Amino acid sequence: MLTTLLLIPVLGALLIALMPNRHNLIRHAAIAASAIALLYSWWLVFSFDTSTSAMQFVVSEEWNPRLGTRFALALDGISFPMVLLTTLLA
Repeated sequence: MLTTLLLIPVLGALLIALMPNRHNLIRHAAIAASAIALLYSWWLVFSFDTSTSAMQFVVSEEWNPRLGTRFALALDGISFPMVLLTTLLA
């Protein structure tokens, strides 16, 4: 779920990079990508369990076992409002 939220603006930026140089079209695509990210993050509110202090929506994938690198995302009660605020400000 968090990986999707992270990829929405990236895909929007790639789409904008491939568009012709028409300012209105680019502006509408940027607003659409930001709105989709905002709606998706607010949709996560209904899945967030406020009764626990544990990390939620945990994503952890090992990238390189020899180096010990991992891709990890998770939300807790403090970081979740920051995600909502970030998508609102985008």
